[in-house]
Amino acid sequence: MRSGHSPVKPALPSSIGFEAASVIEALGPDVSGFALGDRVALVPAYGAALIPAASSSVGLAATHANRLHARPIALTRTSAKVDALLGYGAAEVVATAEQDVVAVVRRLTDDKGAHLVFDPVGGSAFPQLARATANGGILILYGALATDPTVVPPFDIFARDLTIRGLALPYLTRDDAQLAALKRFVGDGLADGTLRPTIARTFAFHRFIGAGEQIGKIIVTP
Repeated sequence: MRSGHSPVKPALPSSIGFEAASVIEALGPDVSGFALGDRVALVPAYGAALIPAASSSVGLAATHANRLHARPIALTRTSAKVDALLGYGAAEVVATAEQDVVAVVRRLTDDKGAHLVFDPVGGSAFPQLARATANGGILILYGALATDPTVVPPFDIFARDLTIRGLALPYLTRDDAQLAALKRFVGDGLADGTLRPTIARTFAFHRFIGAGEQIGKIIVTP
């Protein structure tokens, strides 16, 4: 960016880079929630974040986490869970089996598209997510719930400078520093209420297991 070769051309004067970290040295008279000596970080505020399978445990956690820096748009198959997902923090909900995902996302984002897609599904619907992504956006694939092959649309990827990357928890936890950061993020989120675990249903089958009366494997069915 300093040399002028970056595809992003900021209006000058501009900061170098997109993130910063520092220590608070002074506070204005009306500032609350911070104290002298606090360590703070400035991270970019993203636009919209698309969250397919939003009613899953990871989808709900992603919705909670994205509220910090983005506008979470929940994707779910039908409108049956719309009210619940809005209650869990989604800014908007799109029913993928009932609505045109690309058209709705474009309308919700002033025709810009989503800056981030956090997808556990993949499959033949993946090109639709790419078309709903903003120029220069990122699609993170962390699962393959769809049984059909995941299709990557090449023209959308290179013509609009999209990035596709994978994400797997086992890979992240192999690095001690990343694991510590993940634990800290979850612990802090639980403590301040940013992350709110959602339990759909509980089962008391542990008493049966503890009694040791089973012969063979125990299978939990819906």
